[in-house]
Amino acid sequence: LEPLIICYYTNWSQYRDGSARFYPENVDINLCTHIIDAFTKLDNDHISPYEWNDEKYPDSRHGSRPTDKQHFTNLLIELKRAFRPFKFLLTAAVGAGKSTIDAAYEIRQVCQILDFVNLMSYDLHG
Repeated sequence: LEPLIICYYTNWSQYRDGSARFYPENVDINLCTHIIDAFTKLDNDHISPYEWNDEKYPDSRHGSRPTDKQHFTNLLIELKRAFRPFKFLLTAAVGAGKSTIDAAYEIRQVCQILDFVNLMSYDLHG
């Protein structure tokens, strides 16, 4: 297996001051085998920036409905089907805490659909 070198671009890096400010066009694609653009919005036939703070975990503790857990799985199924002709990978960054995972994700189904999962382990601190 060839190693994956995954570059992770966060959209909030565009709001940094001075030389720390970073835009998608600043990513050196020659360094990466894969690029994750967090967060992105699919709009008809193009990709556009998406404000990272617009989405919440799909569970009732954060204002979602209990059915959102199943809706998230269904969304992944639809995205996987739509991405197939383009050979895109489908990934997700998900909460790492057990209570969030239990409340928000149909983990067995989600893991079968996604190519890989990024755990937001920074949520475990504090």
